[in-house]
Amino acid sequence: MTIPVRNPSYISEADEGAGVNVLSTASEILVAANPDRQYLYVKNLDSTILVSLGLGETAVTSKGIVLAGGETWEVPSHAIWTGAVHIVAASATPSVSYVEY
Repeated sequence: MTIPVRNPSYISEADEGAGVNVLSTASEILVAANPDRQYLYVKNLDSTILVSLGLGETAVTSKGIVLAGGETWEVPSHAIWTGAVHIVAASATPSVSYVEY
């Protein structure tokens, strides 16, 4: 049995590559609502472009949860968000990776 790891420093590049999305400046759903979600980790793979996350609503540039280049975010273990997560790029087409289980 594999036990999920909650420390993102242990998530490998292979894990991050399992869910990679190329973004645009239009809000889109990164992950759909999942009542069984136990964990969600998101990493902005771009080095300079901001991406913004919206929990349960359309993502708006530079509002909500904002990830600068290379930054990560994970759902707090004490308050697992099971609704849809929306995402938008501030400009161009950066990529993000994510792990959900």
